[in-house]
Amino acid sequence: MCPWLTRAAVLATLIITQLPGTEVAAQSGPPARSLPAHAVVERLVEHRQDLALDSLQVTRLTQLAHRLRTNPGRLRITSHSRVPGKASPRVEREPISPREALRRALRVLTPEQRVAAARLVQSDTVDMARR
Repeated sequence: MCPWLTRAAVLATLIITQLPGTEVAAQSGPPARSLPAHAVVERLVEHRQDLALDSLQVTRLTQLAHRLRTNPGRLRITSHSRVPGKASPRVEREPISPREALRRALRVLTPEQRVAAARLVQSDTVDMARR
């Protein structure tokens, strides 16, 4: 179980509910298994009719999903060597999180579409947890 995925869904709901004139019903459920970052965006594109996406939004979301799929992540220093006189940091790639992918995808949508996307993401999270 991934507690951060539950946090991501809650964060998305909180962000969307802060928009003027939007209300999202809270859904509870156990946390779902992790999805790759690009899959979160692709899920929104799959539901383009439900979200009433126009062709420009579909293009932008498809490009975002492609970038997320091909991007190995950013470099992050995880530790330093303890050998005196040598400064050799250990560097690892940190993949982009599904939460960050959702945040980027929501920028493309209108406020009404963001509400529908939040409901979609929440229902997918609950459905995946039941599997």
